[in-house]
Amino acid sequence: MTTYTDENGQSIVLINPSLVGKASNRLTADTFLHEMVHTLTVNAFNNPVSKEDRNLVSSTKELYKMMNNIYPSEMYDKSNRESGMYALTNPKEFVAEFISNKHTRDLVYKTAVQLDRESGKTLLGKIKSLINSITKFLVRKSLFATNEEK
Repeated sequence: MTTYTDENGQSIVLINPSLVGKASNRLTADTFLHEMVHTLTVNAFNNPVSKEDRNLVSSTKELYKMMNNIYPSEMYDKSNRESGMYALTNPKEFVAEFISNKHTRDLVYKTAVQLDRESGKTLLGKIKSLINSITKFLVRKSLFATNEEK
């Protein structure tokens, strides 16, 4: 599966029919969720127009940069989604993995707790900032609007 944006700005999720049934249901579901998150977030990175878009991008990039400095590419296999390292491919993958992959959230949280204890850095604060940015971004997209609000 992959996601791309067409000439009209619409996000499209492509599913290779030759792979259907060859991956586990869990992997298929996890990948689909990941790609659906991209349909929501990639446009904010490519064309941030609102305050929420800009906050999502800046808080993602800030936490991504800190994590990438801790886990440099030459020392870690970033192709492994189960280790959480795939999130460190780029900021767009970071936010999609942070939202959709428990392994990524566990890695980020454990790293933050350890780093905050050892050096007094505020990585936990960066995580809270990212979560707040994601929440405000999604609410602005009206994903969680009640029937009365629509």
